[in-house]
Amino acid sequence: MLYHIIKLNMKRIVVITGIYGHLGQALAIALANDENTIIRGLALPNEKMPEELKNVPHELIRGNVTDINSLEPLFTRTSKEQDIYFVHAAGLITIFKKMTDLLYNVNVNGTKNTLDLSLKYHVKRYIYISSVDAFVAKKGAIIREVEHFEVDKLKGAYAKLKAIAGNMILDEYSDKLDTVIVHPSAIIGPYDKGHNLVIKLCANYLKKGRVAGATGGFDFVDVRDVANGIINILDNKKVARCYILSNHYYTIKELLYMTKDIAKLKHRPVIFPLFLAKLFAPFIEFFAWHMKKRPLFTPYALRTISLHTTYPHDRAKEDLDYVPRPIDVTMRDMIDYLEKK
Repeated sequence: MLYHIIKLNMKRIVVITGIYGHLGQALAIALANDENTIIRGLALPNEKMPEELKNVPHELIRGNVTDINSLEPLFTRTSKEQDIYFVHAAGLITIFKKMTDLLYNVNVNGTKNTLDLSLKYHVKRYIYISSVDAFVAKKGAIIREVEHFEVDKLKGAYAKLKAIAGNMILDEYSDKLDTVIVHPSAIIGPYDKGHNLVIKLCANYLKKGRVAGATGGFDFVDVRDVANGIINILDNKKVARCYILSNHYYTIKELLYMTKDIAKLKHRPVIFPLFLAKLFAPFIEFFAWHMKKRPLFTPYALRTISLHTTYPHDRAKEDLDYVPRPIDVTMRDMIDYLEKK
């Protein structure tokens, strides 16, 4: 019995902020079978537990990254020798161009709170979930990991915030704390009912039998592959400062036609040319902003899918044995998940 208690106390603790989000759920599910890991998550006080995590053992702390005092319980240990790994996946996502105080407070000041506490409590490794949006994208460009982020050259609020937080980590913390920045491309897959805009587009298609999209595309990656990449970062003794976790470029049209074929839908998706979508986008953005609703697309979002930028994951493949699954597997699992909800 004594041996069992000692062994239990020495399990590593993996803290996941935003555990009830899309990536947080996938990461908790992927870690659930690891007998040497205690999963500890942060969720907002009024956030409802997803069905997918009801059978996943995890310690839950209710709090907010903007309230540093509410984060203190995330760092409790049963032994001084017990390792804590911190995965900061919480944040506010926006496809609007406009910056707000709330966005900055959550995505930058909230990140600083988690970093300061990680230093205070001697966290073994701190993993920050950024985005490929933090890179300056040009039409047809091949984007790889960088040593510093060019905030002033970025367009959207979300991109700027991720770059600001990334620079803060690299400039102020990386020499004092073992930090790794992860840049997923556009995440899709199961465990999301439609908060993700592309998943929402597919969900609407399944529900209504008809859908309209725009030409253009992006690099789409399975949420489970991103989770596995993060776990490999946890387990590796030597890692780089930044990793792109991506898959391949796919058009919106390709994803919608996959949805049609997999779900055996009758009507084909309507695909509008980008120039036509861009004409209406400013009006859609204006009304959505004032109605406090999230539009399916904005001028910033349309610009993003028009660039045909690619994000190779060579570094992750070499260091982390990262190999994303085929997109048709992701789409089948995602559609199966959406049809059951």
